[in-house]
Amino acid sequence: ATNFPTLVDTTTPPPSPGWNSISLPILELTPIAHKATSLVVRETYVAHVVTASSGQDLRLELYGLNDDPSNSIYGVNNAYIPNGSTTGYIAGAPQVVRVVSASEADGGTDGGAFDADAGVDAGLDELLSFEDTQGVAVVRGFRRQPIVGETTTAQVPCGGGLIADDAVCTDGYLTVTYTLEARETL
Repeated sequence: ATNFPTLVDTTTPPPSPGWNSISLPILELTPIAHKATSLVVRETYVAHVVTASSGQDLRLELYGLNDDPSNSIYGVNNAYIPNGSTTGYIAGAPQVVRVVSASEADGGTDGGAFDADAGVDAGLDELLSFEDTQGVAVVRGFRRQPIVGETTTAQVPCGGGLIADDAVCTDGYLTVTYTLEARETL
């Protein structure tokens, strides 16, 4: 038995013994270590990407603490989601394991690496890059917004199943506009 719900196609005979199925994960978790007196805050940003051949939404969730004066980021979820323009397969979004601010990249001491106890200083004035396990920026030039509904531009990698190959890319990146869709206390 699995911990995943299973969708079963009973209308089409399977190509081999058994049934065709799609497993869906039930829950994505981003644990944030914090004091009992602190509350976790999630900022959800969404960019709508539409090209001549397809489209998708890019969701970036940033986790911090409500009582942290430096607005540190303690966790990040990155997701690519189908939208009304999606016509093909969307690859899974790369996991963000490192956040680098422009000031840290120019001589800061910790380079923006995640630290469960300290987080990453990421005030609203900082330009941020979100990197995968290989050190490649999966979102770069991103600036957090103070008010729900406000926007910021950033660059995301093109090709490789992430963004349609017919997108207008510069140096392998597509400029997108993220909107702060929600800021909520969990």
